[in-house]
Amino acid sequence: MLMHLIDARDITPEALAEVIGSLEVTLQIVNGDSPSETLREHTINKVEAEVLADYFHVDASLFT
Repeated sequence: MLMHLIDARDITPEALAEVIGSLEVTLQIVNGDSPSETLREHTINKVEAEVLADYFHVDASLFT
């Protein structure tokens, strides 16, 4: 769902990073990877879901 919203609004990872607060975390979410060998993808946490929901004007449950 997040990728659909990003594509629909033509949002860059850099712009989304301003919302989330970290380019590294944003790239992990968008690319589904992490620098940690034990964590293969970044799971959107409750705070990030709420921030994204507010930004995209949708319900936070779409991201969890």
